[in-house]
Amino acid sequence: MSNALSEPAFWALTINSAKDAVRLYFDPLRRLGKWLRKRLARSKPPPAIPTMNLNPSVSWSADTSVLLWARLTDEDLERYVERHQEALAQLKESDPAKWAKMMADLGFVYQRRRWRNQEGLERAILFFAEALTVIRPESDPIRWARVGTSLGALYQNRVRGDREANRESAIALLERALTILKWAADPIQWALVTARLARAYQDRLRGQPDENLERAITLFEEALTSVPEESARVERAEIMRSLAQAYSHRVRGEPLENLRRAIALYEGALKMTIRTSAASESIQTETPEKQP
Repeated sequence: MSNALSEPAFWALTINSAKDAVRLYFDPLRRLGKWLRKRLARSKPPPAIPTMNLNPSVSWSADTSVLLWARLTDEDLERYVERHQEALAQLKESDPAKWAKMMADLGFVYQRRRWRNQEGLERAILFFAEALTVIRPESDPIRWARVGTSLGALYQNRVRGDREANRESAIALLERALTILKWAADPIQWALVTARLARAYQDRLRGQPDENLERAITLFEEALTSVPEESARVERAEIMRSLAQAYSHRVRGEPLENLRRAIALYEGALKMTIRTSAASESIQTETPEKQP
């Protein structure tokens, strides 16, 4: 008579039985733990929503409020805005300037979290558009240009609505911002807005594609001449890559010359990126370590 313990089938049956026993023992414990965690989560009171300071006599502290809003979750931020709808409407009548600043700052908060969902992008568009109904470029050109540029960038990436209308809105806002921004005051910012406008023309659906691309190339080249090579390498390399892409798709001109120009720009952008990385590593290497 053979020994049952030496049979492979017996060992397989024993191991499977042990696994089943462990599973029957631990699965109810896991389910109980999961149930308890859900009950504890539901029993916790919702986080307190701060009160918006809507007193017109109190100056608007944008930095403090933006930091406060940025710490809120998406759900709490929605509750925060909904709670103050009526008060905000009253503030618009009593102090339009303060209301517009709050709308713009809420737009910036939603813009920073726009990648989470499309609703955030739509909320940012709404707040920026509301702010621009009050902010005037004649009295506050810097704020108008900042809000207008941000709103144009959002329209450029918008999914909802008519694509052609969104692209045209982006172009109109960015062109208006460029008429307000002064090159001498901030050449890098002027160049970045110009490059964004160039990308909007690259993606434009209205008009002739070759004309839109020519306009984009002109804008990219203008932006490139305004970005200092040493102090803004990252921005300059990005514009060079965008201009190279435009030349690689160019229809007008000599094809071979367009290709050579594109290759030269790609090589220049690559060299600048390598220099930037090398400089960053050199700074980190030279930084003395803190003594314990």
